[in-house]
Amino acid sequence: MSDVGGHLTFEVGRTSFAVDVADVMEVLRASEVRRLPGSGRTLSGRELCLVDVRGASVPVLDLRSEPTVVGDLIVPRYEDQVGLLVDRVTSVQRPGALILDPATGPALPSYASAVLRPAEGGTPMLLVDLPRVPAIGDPAYEPATGPALGSSVLVQS
Repeated sequence: MSDVGGHLTFEVGRTSFAVDVADVMEVLRASEVRRLPGSGRTLSGRELCLVDVRGASVPVLDLRSEPTVVGDLIVPRYEDQVGLLVDRVTSVQRPGALILDPATGPALPSYASAVLRPAEGGTPMLLVDLPRVPAIGDPAYEPATGPALGSSVLVQS
């Protein structure tokens, strides 16, 4: 986990998440999401979609809790990363503002690498890495056996 540049925090439903700000190119309001119907392309239990970002197609996971509501698009910095379409981006936290929770439970969902807490106290959040675009035939395209990224997950406070 890197804390060199801080974290971008976001929400999906009632669950809070964080990603390393170094992995984020920009955040945009998502206007149009194109699903890839019948492609069988899923990642982390969610359907892979495409979003146009200034003429370039960016693969994204649509994690919004209500797919008909406009969300925020976290555009990845690197071409092999998948962007995330979320309910709302909530903040950019400076380095050191979020700290590793040493009391992390025994089993995190497969998409989470740690639990972070605000240094000043507050609601814990799951730290996730922006997923990578797997090669065709990669088992990552298979449906996840655990909760999908964006599924409602209880994090004890």
